[in-house]
Order: sequence, then structure tokens, then C-alpha cells
Amino acid sequence: MTAAQRDARRLADANRILPQLAFNPLRHPDSCVVCLGSREHSTDPVCDKCRTLRNSAGDARVADIVVPLSYAGEMNAQLRRDIRNYKDGWSDDVKGDALYRLSALTWHFFYHHSRCLEAIGGPVSHMTLVPSGRPDRRPEGHPLQILASYAPASWNRLEVTRTAEARERVIDTRSLEIQPPIELRGAHVVVFDDTFTTGAKAQSVAAIVRDAGARFVSIVVIARVLNQAWGPTAELLERHPRTPWDGAKCPITGSACPI
Repeated sequence: MTAAQRDARRLADANRILPQLAFNPLRHPDSCVVCLGSREHSTDPVCDKCRTLRNSAGDARVADIVVPLSYAGEMNAQLRRDIRNYKDGWSDDVKGDALYRLSALTWHFFYHHSRCLEAIGGPVSHMTLVPSGRPDRRPEGHPLQILASYAPASWNRLEVTRTAEARERVIDTRSLEIQPPIELRGAHVVVFDDTFTTGAKAQSVAAIVRDAGARFVSIVVIARVLNQAWGPTAELLERHPRTPWDGAKCPITGSACPI
């Protein structure tokens, strides 16, 4: 199979799977300008969780942009299950099916919108994964690496490792290290993870690459997890009910691509 034939098959898979699986996040005045979740206060464009992380780390250390590929929650429970099952499904078949669906979403982003990310932040030099909250949790390797393999080959892999258990809900760079140490001055670094709930773990990785000199940091996450039973989230989704997933809608801008 040629590369063109493989990409055509992946596009067909994405167009078949994603309208039932994914939910385009809202880049809208009603959502948090950082994480695209709901906001507690109509006068503050940033939600309380993101505000707390910014205040603890400083604006200069958090990511320049957070790019969720989809919301996940009650409105699309299959995606939420897939995020769990591709790592910890009870059988290889369950893990494989979940990975197949998540692959459609991540491939579509990297294939169609990686240049959009570079249009706003400059060429990406490095990409790193958010490590698990505990060191050596998966000595066999995290399956997120498989999803990250769809990223452009020009994005050099940067290794951030966990040296101690992460503290919850705070920026924690003391439990992280870049291996081997590297100078990132002027670099655009992409931080990639599967979920974003409070954002603490992803923003901690953003902070440590900032400390190493990165000029622009983009967090790309497969799913922004929402609690639809929480009042502000329920109100946000009531004002903006789910519409069919639109692959042409740029996850960086929320509308047309910037290129």
C-alpha cells in the first residue's frame, strides 16, 4: 500500500468514526480562553482552575495555547471509555478497538492541522509526552507513544521523565526532568497528552520546557474532560448543544485554518 493509499484509508476511517465519537471544542466567549472548559464567572475569561495554575507558575511559564481535539464526557461517553480502555482495557481486543478510534482522531489532527499550529507558534522543533503521575508506572511503555507517532517526523522527540509522584492540581516541576538535559532556547515545543482535566500535569511539563528556554509551548490533548453534571458546564453545553463533528473546523482557531 502506498503512502497516498494509506492516508486515503485513514481519512475514510476518520470521516466514518469521528462524527459519532468526537465533539468539537468551543473557542467561544462562553468558554475558558485557556482550556475551553466552562467558566465560573462571566466577567473572567479564564476558569478558576486555569487561573490558579497561572497564578502559581506565572504567565511566562504556562503554555501559550491549549488545543483539545474533542470534549469528552456524558455527551460522548464512547470517547471517555476509549481514553480509559486504550491503556487499561480488560482485553487486548478492547484496548485495540479503543486505540483504533483514538488513532483516527489524532491522525486527523496531525495530518490536517499540524501546520496550523506552526502558523501561530512558528516551526515546531520538539514534541514531548506528559508522563504518568507516578514514576515507572508503565515499564513496557505508554500506548500514548503510538498515537504520538502520527506527528510530523520533523518534530524531534523530547523526553520528560517523572522522578517522583506528581502533586495534584498544582504546577510541579520538581518531580520532572528532561533527559538528557537540553537547551531549548527559542524552540516551539508541543506537549502531548490524552486528557486534560485540571491541566496541572500538562502545564507542569510546559513549565519545565519553558525553564529550559522554550519560546512557544503548545499543549495538544486528545480530550478535554468535562463534568456535565456541574452547573457551569451544563449551562455551557445547553447554550451550545452538540453538533456533528466537523473535520474542517480548525482546533487551533475554532473556525477556519490560519493558513
